[in-house]
Amino acid sequence: MVEGALPVSVAVVDDHPLVRDLFADLIRTWPPGGLALLGGDGVDLEDQWAHTPSPNLALVDMTMPRRD
Repeated sequence: MVEGALPVSVAVVDDHPLVRDLFADLIRTWPPGGLALLGGDGVDLEDQWAHTPSPNLALVDMTMPRRD
């Protein structure tokens, strides 16, 4: 970890569980930081974002069911 580095929270939203879990596992081992949100589509993202502090970074699939 870089001294004085601020934590980074990340949202991962992808409708493919394998891709979503791969990114989530990488982020969980990436200090400083943490996984803020994990969802399968845009609806999941909106639902969770309403109850969670905004992440610093969002990795979002461009084409998903229900809502992109």
